[in-house]
Amino acid sequence: MRCAPKAWREVRLRQQSELAEHEQGLLADALRDISNTLNHTLDRDALLDCILEQLSRVVPHDAATVLLLDEKTHVARVVRRKGPDRDNPAIYELRLSLAAASNLRIMAETQQAYALPKGADDPAWVHVPTSNWVRSQLGAPICSQGAVLGFLSLESATPEFFTEQHADHLQAFADQAAVALDNSRLYESVRHELREITLLNQAIPHSAGNDIDRALDGVCAELAGYFGASSVRIAQLNQTRQHFTTIGEYKPPDAESALGTFVPVEANPAAEQILRHGKPIAIAEMPTHPVRDVAPEALRTADVVSCLIVPVHIADQVAGVIGIDFTAKRTFDVDEIALAENVAKIVGHALHNAQLAAEKHRALVEAEAANRAKSAFLASMSHELRTPMNAVIGMSTLLQDTPLNVEQRDYVDTILSSGSALLSIISDILDFSKIEAERLELETAPISVLEIIEEIVAACTYQALQKGIEFNAIVAAEVPPLLMGDRVRLRQAILNLVNNSIKFTHEGEIVVCAALNGELPMNRVEIAVTVSDTGIGIPKDRLDRLFKPFSQVDVSSTRRYGGTGLGLAICYRLAQLMNGKVSVVSEPDQGSTFTLTFQAERVGQEAGNLQNTSALAERRAWVICSHKNRAEAVCAALQEFKMQVAATTTNEFGNLDRLANPPTPDVAIIDVAESDAAIVAGISQVRKMSSCQTLPIIVVTPPGETQALPIDDSSVVSIARPVKR
Repeated sequence: MRCAPKAWREVRLRQQSELAEHEQGLLADALRDISNTLNHTLDRDALLDCILEQLSRVVPHDAATVLLLDEKTHVARVVRRKGPDRDNPAIYELRLSLAAASNLRIMAETQQAYALPKGADDPAWVHVPTSNWVRSQLGAPICSQGAVLGFLSLESATPEFFTEQHADHLQAFADQAAVALDNSRLYESVRHELREITLLNQAIPHSAGNDIDRALDGVCAELAGYFGASSVRIAQLNQTRQHFTTIGEYKPPDAESALGTFVPVEANPAAEQILRHGKPIAIAEMPTHPVRDVAPEALRTADVVSCLIVPVHIADQVAGVIGIDFTAKRTFDVDEIALAENVAKIVGHALHNAQLAAEKHRALVEAEAANRAKSAFLASMSHELRTPMNAVIGMSTLLQDTPLNVEQRDYVDTILSSGSALLSIISDILDFSKIEAERLELETAPISVLEIIEEIVAACTYQALQKGIEFNAIVAAEVPPLLMGDRVRLRQAILNLVNNSIKFTHEGEIVVCAALNGELPMNRVEIAVTVSDTGIGIPKDRLDRLFKPFSQVDVSSTRRYGGTGLGLAICYRLAQLMNGKVSVVSEPDQGSTFTLTFQAERVGQEAGNLQNTSALAERRAWVICSHKNRAEAVCAALQEFKMQVAATTTNEFGNLDRLANPPTPDVAIIDVAESDAAIVAGISQVRKMSSCQTLPIIVVTPPGETQALPIDDSSVVSIARPVKR
């Protein structure tokens, strides 16, 4: 039975429509599978393999190829292949330039699919040994934002096999390949930047270390890990610029070390080029390069094929190189070279810092050696300098006892005072020199802090009295009676602080206090001695000058007050030798408080240290003193003898009823700033009290006043300050 022509046409149209619908369904399914793969991976090769696999479902073909185009060289290379020859290495070594491959050039220019219906028989076909079997070829450009990234190519052994519909479908897959390549390139870019940041972040801590050799080895290891290099070396250019010395390296465990080996500059093209231009050199074929002939033996035997040499700069001058070696042939892109240059900058900073540290250490060693030599000389001159000055002072003292007229005595007094001042300066300089030369050794013997402070008060009271300054000392009862230490040096340190206070105090008072600052292991204690004054004070911005040798707070202080500026410096160093320190708190025009701490071993109280004091225990004493700090000092001394003390700081003897506890004293101590007549009148008032008619009374008078009071009372005695226990 025959059908009418119209019916046949309808059947063919329906079949074509069904086939087109089926192909569109296959295309949609394939593109959807590719989209799912894009959402799950960013690996370029995996994405391209997926596209080639899905492409075979939609467009029939015998082989499919993905080529990527180098935008700089305009050369395409095969990166993925699907077909019977996919494992042939020759396929992946193909390089097709747009100038030679007209079909690729047309696709790049038009950015549209292009077919060669006759394949290898077409005049535009680029003949390669691996594709002589091709009889038709269809290609589509892979484009992104107007740029051609590569090409998607289909080959068939059947002539004129591909249709326009195949071209449309292939272009759809090429568009998917463009998305895959964009995602992959973005991922690789981010990953590359992250690796660069990681490398730089790991290199910086290495370069900042104090051990420069270990730091450079660490940088080499980081570079080897980043580039996948077989070995990395850092070499430094010597001062004569004649050779490089390997100072850091990363190498395989079984390889010979190149540390310490030399690479000459002369007859070394790479070294000469780097020194001349200061730019990196990439060597792709190391075995045939002239630099191999002058390389160290360790490198010539390491099978190095490719090498990147990057200069290290210090102050715009080539100071070394970094060599990155590979046992396989490879090339280096701009980004890799730039990264290596950034690492070279870090290495340059590390080498520069190491040079500065070495120069600083060398200068410090030389300065310390010179300082020790100077100090040793001065310390050894102690006898030669002091002996003649002692002779001058001694002879002047003897001369004072001879008959002299007024003018001669004035001359002798001037010689004596000037000699004493000069001897003091010499002593300070020599003591400081001994400390600087580390030739001052502390003695260890039983000492009494109380006795030392009392001696200082006795020695300095007259000087303070001449300036109208009240001078007192308080030693707390908890201070151990005996300690192991150096009596001379402790006395010198405290005396320096006291003399400093007297020098800069014009009115008011100076108070020396000693207290227990803490208990330490091994029966040791820390003692704090404070010297407070109401002097001129020190501005806060100048406190840092106090303990520096030959320094004073103000230049004008030297002219006005004199001195070498060594007293406090010596005190500071002595405190350090005694495991302590010196600190200061001061306010201008308010005064200063210096605190000296030192550590010492406690010693058991020796028999007789406080002999004949047991009879004073539980005795009662009245203290009538017009000065608060003096009253506190007297009370502290009496309480150390276990006496019961009641004190008043009033000058009014009529108010003695305030001292009702204890009601019946065993002794009264009077230290008031009154005239003799007023004191005698006060004593008479005390005698009127029924319990005090025969009371022993001790009257403390100002320093130097030894004349007895005009009173007929055998129970009254006078002693002059300072009073010792």
